[in-house]
Amino acid sequence: MEKIDILLVSNYSDSLNDFHKKISSHFSKEINYKILTYRKADVTNSFSYEEFLENEIEKIEAFDIEALNKKYTKTNLFLAVVCERLFVNYYSGTDKVLGNYTFNSDEINFLIKSFVLFLEPYIEKSSIVFSGYADNFISTLTFKISEELDKRCISFHPHWIISNNLLYLNDGIFCKPCKDVILTKEMPEHYGKHLEHYDVHQYHKEKIKNTLNVKKSLFGVFSPNFELLFKQKKHSPKNKKYRKYLEIDKIVKRKKIIANFYRLYVKLYLSFTMNWSKKIPDDKFIFFPLQLQPEASTGTVTPMFMNQISVIENISKSIPLGYILVVKEHPLGVGLRDITFYKQVSKIPNVMLLDVNVSGKEIIQKADFTIGYGGTILFESIVLGKKYFLLADDYIYTDSQLLHILRNIRDLHLEIKEFILKKVDNSDNERLRMQKYFYQRGFERFNEQEASIAKLLSGLL
Repeated sequence: MEKIDILLVSNYSDSLNDFHKKISSHFSKEINYKILTYRKADVTNSFSYEEFLENEIEKIEAFDIEALNKKYTKTNLFLAVVCERLFVNYYSGTDKVLGNYTFNSDEINFLIKSFVLFLEPYIEKSSIVFSGYADNFISTLTFKISEELDKRCISFHPHWIISNNLLYLNDGIFCKPCKDVILTKEMPEHYGKHLEHYDVHQYHKEKIKNTLNVKKSLFGVFSPNFELLFKQKKHSPKNKKYRKYLEIDKIVKRKKIIANFYRLYVKLYLSFTMNWSKKIPDDKFIFFPLQLQPEASTGTVTPMFMNQISVIENISKSIPLGYILVVKEHPLGVGLRDITFYKQVSKIPNVMLLDVNVSGKEIIQKADFTIGYGGTILFESIVLGKKYFLLADDYIYTDSQLLHILRNIRDLHLEIKEFILKKVDNSDNERLRMQKYFYQRGFERFNEQEASIAKLLSGLL
């Protein structure tokens, strides 16, 4: 195989195939590129996992997966499976509401080794790998292989912090904006005012309004793409035995329909029976906002903290005497977890469950600090000049004095005590510092974005 300058790896999405096709059209003739797709696609210079299965099935079946343990000594390849929301369930309390596929151990092993064998030769021969945000099996595995082979893996993502119209090239699995891509430009004054009035709920509304193909779910439960259940086309590979591996993105109709009605039942049940507290406590407290699941923030960024009941228990065992842990559901999370989840949390003696409608901003302001997985709450905390305790190893933005990254779960009690006592020099400067950090790394979305990405990737060669 000849050397590849830029390798573009798509996930299950046909729209991502088209996006990569548009990017490649802006490469100069001197750049040798390749596009890898999930299924066969009408894309120049592409090769698909489907074609690989058809051509190499005997080789895949004969391959000893133990060989991957010996070769990938620094990398946990199984975490690519953990992050895939479509066929595994590591999310406590969500068993009945996902409607996803289930794969047994042999099938998961086949998926891992077949995709590694598919991706690895191309990644080895590439200078730069460009993939989607690591929120699914294929893109996460691409990052993992690239990391082991010491290849630079770049992704793209809008972070929704400074503007809905800015896009970023990200470096690595934690979505850190590329250090090389600093568009040294002065931040306009109106951007400085933007975060002074930052409101997470309003921002999400604007995000939905300004983002293509995003609709609000019916009753806050039924997916806006629910009708796609009845438009799904069956894929028909030559070897029917391997159809399942080429339909990872297909929803199981029966399971999904049952799951949606169960979510509606849970939402109604909780609204009438759950005794949520509607008042922010006057006592000293630490705030833990529940994370929406399944999501990349737990599946990819913090895979060891996916079970949020376990996380709540560990924090509750680690907070100082005289403190309580305040827990609040994500505004979009009611109905996504089983009823038993909330009952278990409510039994923990130093934990208080707050009503989902209580203002998250007010809770952040009154808490000693917020602890969690990052997300919008992290940025909202910095905007308010309040401290945030991050459970991830790294994150999109970790340059703030207001931020503490967990060093060792065994020392959680000591780290919480240490963070409570931490004083911040000038919290007002942190907001502008964060804003400038992102503004200088973002380029316009929806305005020749494919050409911009092509130019930036070419500049990294």
